[in-house]
Amino acid sequence: MWQTEYDRDAFRRAFDDAGIGMAIVDLDGRYVHVNASLCEMVGRSKAELLELTFQEITHPDDLEPDLELARRTLAGEMSHYHMEKRYLHKQGQVVWILLSGSLIRDAEGRPCYFVSQIQDITARKIAEQESALRLRDIQRLTHTANQLLRAFETGEDEVVYAEVLQIALAAFESKAGLFLRFDNDGSLVGPYRGAGAVFSPRCSADSCDLWSRVITERRVIAENRPRKMGCGLTVARSLAGPILYNDQVLGIVHLGDAAHDYTQSECDLLTRVMQLTAPALYARMRLTNLTTREIEVMDMIVMGLTQKQIATALDVSVQTVAKHRARVLEKLSARGDVDLVYFALKKRSNRLFDPAGHHVLRHPPIVDRGANYLPRQLEHEIALEPPTE
Repeated sequence: MWQTEYDRDAFRRAFDDAGIGMAIVDLDGRYVHVNASLCEMVGRSKAELLELTFQEITHPDDLEPDLELARRTLAGEMSHYHMEKRYLHKQGQVVWILLSGSLIRDAEGRPCYFVSQIQDITARKIAEQESALRLRDIQRLTHTANQLLRAFETGEDEVVYAEVLQIALAAFESKAGLFLRFDNDGSLVGPYRGAGAVFSPRCSADSCDLWSRVITERRVIAENRPRKMGCGLTVARSLAGPILYNDQVLGIVHLGDAAHDYTQSECDLLTRVMQLTAPALYARMRLTNLTTREIEVMDMIVMGLTQKQIATALDVSVQTVAKHRARVLEKLSARGDVDLVYFALKKRSNRLFDPAGHHVLRHPPIVDRGANYLPRQLEHEIALEPPTE
């Protein structure tokens, strides 16, 4: 095979000193010669490797594809092959490698041995996996946040929180949970769903030490052990966090009974989901404190009507409209009419919008069209009932 002794020595030096793993493997898979780079890669000495076959240090899930490529090479279907696979390090960790295998034949074409070149690609594979996980988390965040925002914007007050809880349970593969918001009396209220039960408890924030922690520490916490929720029911695992808006705790989400342990990645995901949806929850909670008449006044302000036009439409005095407007601004902590538009858009209830997203009134006032009360640019967006006789 070697024309001169120099050729033999040159090959041996290139083999032994190569910066990648090199191995000569017999037809049964036993190592005949290995270099230092391969020994370091798998955490074994040269003597240890020469007592092993490549089958013994290959990850079980990757062994059959490797053997199939070797069989095809021996059958003459190819002269060499490449594949990514996993070695098992002596300390137990996985080492990802790129294997290039070539079959050496003698002068008569009979198979002699394999020459393998092995590159450690563990860092690249870890980076790829982390990138894939980040992409999955981004997609999961976007999908979940969009679902929650849609529920907040279009759901009826009576069922919206149950819908939000159901979306959260599905997103985090949980079987039980609570979506609680602070009521005016300081208690936590909201729906519970799990174990075939659906009800709406009223709880104290200090009825569960985990709730006290998430409120105090202002962060999502995962506990992968059994515990009682504040409503008295037990879950095997917990993922709980505060709903924060401008550093104000609006409520708590407590999910449980996932089939897997909750991870830090899921803590981060729930944090981001709550950050994106908290403004919509804040707007809805504030708007539910308004009376029917206050909502009517706000609706008309949002649509661009003046206080005089609102007074005519509702058959009340301008002073009464001004009082309602002042109470609306106070309850919503709004600074002016622009803030009212913001709250209305956050809520996007069917009081203000039809399914196509156009402004409408559920019970529009009866207005004489001849009076030309509405600004011209809004006439095409507001459906008015015809005047009565």
